[in-house]
Amino acid sequence: MNKTIQLLFLFTVLFSLINISATKAQTDWEFDASLFMWFSAIDATVGIANEEAQLEATPSDILANIEFAFPVHFEVRNPDVSLIADIMYLGVGQDVDVQVTTPRNTIANTGEMDFDLWVVEGAFGYRFSKQFEMLFSLRYYDIQVSMLVDENTTSQNQDWYDGYIGARYKTDFAKDWYTTIRGEIGTGGSNFAWYGNAEVGYRFSQLFSMSAAYRALSVDYETGSGINYFKFDALCHGFTIAAIFSL
Repeated sequence: MNKTIQLLFLFTVLFSLINISATKAQTDWEFDASLFMWFSAIDATVGIANEEAQLEATPSDILANIEFAFPVHFEVRNPDVSLIADIMYLGVGQDVDVQVTTPRNTIANTGEMDFDLWVVEGAFGYRFSKQFEMLFSLRYYDIQVSMLVDENTTSQNQDWYDGYIGARYKTDFAKDWYTTIRGEIGTGGSNFAWYGNAEVGYRFSQLFSMSAAYRALSVDYETGSGINYFKFDALCHGFTIAAIFSL
């Protein structure tokens, strides 16, 4: 079973558990399912073995080269707790400037990079009030990078987990309008990571709403040495548009 299938299986199990708990719980539980598009840019330093490249991909670069995307968000909550599940994919192929380090010197060159990143999130929130809650999150990353330089291809596949702590504030500011601000910091496999999201939404009915948001995810991951060295220091950021279905 390849990594993509494993991620989809993990997410399906997580969503099933959340859905079962919501079905069996009290009637004051609420459930949201969101489909969204993330128009993300990527600013990253990627290192494999003795090669290091700077990746700067715009939203149009990613949309032009994307192979498959399954960005979804599920949430179930009551007055005391929230359970959140989120999955996203970013992928791009792009020409890059590469620095190749040899025992004697560092050589500047050009090459091609293929980049595929999956992020699966599960989070628990403790609600101090209707508007404010503390969040404890776990994110699983799966990344595959390959670089083609002078007809030689170097590639690595890495996966790891990060634990996060943060908070979320959500409030209505006008009839049918609401805003949400969320921020988290974390570590684990990464040396340091952070996540932020600022959202404005409009409720068309009790069952359907739409939102626009700005989402950012920063990860600083480094492991191995020599031919097994891998570095991924990246900031993914950009606007999202979401359709939200509520029960």
